[in-house]
Amino acid sequence: CLFIVYRGTTNKYVYPLKDTKSTSISSQFNQWMVDLSIVPQRVRCDCDPKLLKGAMKKLLSHQGIKLSLTPNSRQNQNGIVERNWYTRVRMAWAWLHDNNLPSTFWYYALKRAAEISNYFLVRQGKNITTPFELVHKQKPDYRNLFPMFSIEYVRKTISHGWTYLMDAKETKDYCSLNRRSRNICNR
Repeated sequence: CLFIVYRGTTNKYVYPLKDTKSTSISSQFNQWMVDLSIVPQRVRCDCDPKLLKGAMKKLLSHQGIKLSLTPNSRQNQNGIVERNWYTRVRMAWAWLHDNNLPSTFWYYALKRAAEISNYFLVRQGKNITTPFELVHKQKPDYRNLFPMFSIEYVRKTISHGWTYLMDAKETKDYCSLNRRSRNICNR
């Protein structure tokens, strides 16, 4: 997955990648720019050849985005992303471990961890706010913090044991997993 931290608001974003090729990364980065309706002035990243060559390099140069690289073995100089990544990975791992779910749900757990962390309080100058509020210009609705991987009971007797996975914001649907059959159901 592609993990992005927008430095101005510390809002976190996670986008799925089909593979780790430069074309997949650039298409998801472009989708991020479309979702936010902004073109960043600068991108700071690790010294990864996938970000320095090919489609990603073309996208950055076409958009006029400057690329700042952290030196090899010096990821701590990209601290805002590294610390956020470490915390989101720990959150996702804990959810998967606590619910005895396979690693196939890693993306869902990581995406949800990023969404929830956008509700954490941050200091912006003298104000205390959330990254969500900085981006959307409205207070977050804490009712959206439905517990991930909670047990869902369905009326059909053969369907007991479904586990809630993820809210789809646009449709207010959700994804569920049947623990017995390992089937995933989008509702």
